[in-house]
Amino acid sequence: MPKKSGKRREPRRERTRSRPTLSEAPLRVSIATTPNTGGDGIDDALADDVELAKAAVLYADEVELIGLTASMLRPFSELQGLSFLELMLDMDDDAFAYIRDRSGSSAMPDGWRDQIQKFLSADPQKIERYAPAAASELRKIKAKFEEEAEGYRAQFDEVLGAAGFAELQPAINQGIVRLADLQTSPSSLFRAREDRRPETDQQVNAWLSLLRNRLDDPNVRLLFDQQSADLIQSMINEGHIEASANNLRLAASAALGTGFVARLPAFERAPMDELLDLRRDLRVPLQIYRGAMSRFSRDMPRVIGRDLEFEVQHLWESEVNPAVIRLEEELAQHGLVRELFRSVRAANIFDFATWTGMTAATVGSTADLGAVLTGVVAAGSGGMRVGTDMLLDAARQRGDAERDATRSEFYFLYQANRRLQR
Repeated sequence: MPKKSGKRREPRRERTRSRPTLSEAPLRVSIATTPNTGGDGIDDALADDVELAKAAVLYADEVELIGLTASMLRPFSELQGLSFLELMLDMDDDAFAYIRDRSGSSAMPDGWRDQIQKFLSADPQKIERYAPAAASELRKIKAKFEEEAEGYRAQFDEVLGAAGFAELQPAINQGIVRLADLQTSPSSLFRAREDRRPETDQQVNAWLSLLRNRLDDPNVRLLFDQQSADLIQSMINEGHIEASANNLRLAASAALGTGFVARLPAFERAPMDELLDLRRDLRVPLQIYRGAMSRFSRDMPRVIGRDLEFEVQHLWESEVNPAVIRLEEELAQHGLVRELFRSVRAANIFDFATWTGMTAATVGSTADLGAVLTGVVAAGSGGMRVGTDMLLDAARQRGDAERDATRSEFYFLYQANRRLQR
């Protein structure tokens, strides 16, 4: 009898791909914007960035803002890991003078930068152990600096709010939106408009270099504001920038996916936190919507800028908006009531004059089946008899309509608009 080998055979395990492993790689959108100087200070400086980012949040998994103004605010996006005193070290004296004039805050004490750097580099436990008196004095001085800093912080928050930064903050905190580093200083923002020149040659070159990089990246869909799109299109036409047909198609897909979202009637006033909730709740219809955008982009011209914007608007008017309106009509809340009327009328069960206006209004105001049945039974107490099979048939037809709607490539847009209207 042959001897069994001492080598243990491991059982064969076939790898079963679960649903998460079948999902696509994260869909990344990089948004290119040119500086918006706004009015005095940085009022509405991020208006274009915020508008595009909100639409991109409802389309992409990850959103990157590539803009000189957005880059200046990058240190504030990392404030969760920094003390406000640390952030202040990155600001120049002119920025503090501008904030002080606007807020009426007192000047920081002489030598405050050196003192704060010493505080941040010191080991408080070590000082406490070997020089308790010195540690106590340092705590008092640091508390004084922090008190002075708070006067500036309120003005920082006010200016950042006017710029639109607060609208981006929820998405930044969740790691969905991030600001590209273009080596710009936040100090440039905190000064009078005539004294502000954020777009130095070095910074513009960094901006263009990063756009070239993203144009060459097959995993990124570039999205532009109008001015940056016109600039890049001119550079492509003149041969200064090369862009593959595939990457221009990705840009078209991003323009479609975000452009249709931005055209929803209820989108304009939607706050960022609601959009973040929507992208989580509508994840499945979003995947279908993305597939449609990819398919639509196959026939788009390989351009960006105004020509691409024309194509997006044409598709919205000719196909997308009519499809969303049809979904709204098919899934209107009184749709189940219409089916009840149709089914019961076909059975000739009762005289419709007995269905009072009050009952019809009550039933017609909800799509909940239980409430509909309750309303019908209440109406039936006056002598109406409605067959249960008729009610179930109406509900079944309503359910079929809803299932058909969820398969629509624009069901995502319909649901997003409906939810934002609440």
